[in-house]
Amino acid sequence: MMQTFYTTKMSAGHKELQLRFMKIRGKTRSMPKIGTACLTWLLMTVLICATVAMATVDGVEKGNLIINGKPHSVDIIHAETVLWPHTDGYYVPLRKIFELLGYQVTYDVDKSKYESRMDDTFFPAYDSGYYDYLMPFSDVAQWGVGTVYDQSIEEPTRVWIESPESYTKDIRNYLYRENPDRWKKAYATDAVKQYIYGATTGFNRQMPIVEMAKSGKTQYCQVGSLEYSVGTAAPPIIYEGNVYIPLRAVANILGGIENVQWNGKDTYYEGVLTFRKEDLTVSIDMTE
Repeated sequence: MMQTFYTTKMSAGHKELQLRFMKIRGKTRSMPKIGTACLTWLLMTVLICATVAMATVDGVEKGNLIINGKPHSVDIIHAETVLWPHTDGYYVPLRKIFELLGYQVTYDVDKSKYESRMDDTFFPAYDSGYYDYLMPFSDVAQWGVGTVYDQSIEEPTRVWIESPESYTKDIRNYLYRENPDRWKKAYATDAVKQYIYGATTGFNRQMPIVEMAKSGKTQYCQVGSLEYSVGTAAPPIIYEGNVYIPLRAVANILGGIENVQWNGKDTYYEGVLTFRKEDLTVSIDMTE
């Protein structure tokens, strides 16, 4: 319609004007393409970042909890590690599970109660000890080059130093031999993984101890520790402010260690507690 009233053909320099309009239209049409490309790049970046963030822990998923036939909802998280089989990486909220089962849960129990079970190592285990106790090289002179003493144990251990130049290397090699857990530090890429890879064998003096008491019997565990009142399992962790405990540990406590079975490739549960990974259903039957 506009061409009826005014067109480039009516101008003496109509060819030049047409060329200019063609360039303008070309630029205008390219803008949506550029915008779409930018938006696509932004969405892909967000998706990649979200994937990386979720890779630390698979995320909280809504699972099904059936206790003596009564259904409940439960948050379930999964942490894949090189230390435990796949199924051992499923965690549930400690307080919710045990309170639904009638237990009294006490968080951060006085550690002096478990003094006999305290480990000499500190959490995280892969950073335990020795660097703080080794004599500085400036003090080695009184012993002579070739000796340095590890004072982190009651009987100081003599460490052979080849030369002043190799001091750091030799001490590092000694620490690796004395602390085989040191390699785990590379896997502790976030707070959750730190609890798992940094777990101490016995109770440590840093993390909270949790007790679950019922009918005069007390069960216990500790965040960042492999010490349980019954059986073995990955350590409890803290995730988004809540203590989570492995399903394996719950199975051990409720059904005994025979509740935990092995099929040659992975853990599964048979007895008081069962678990269906397909729909994240935890079933607990305490009626017998």
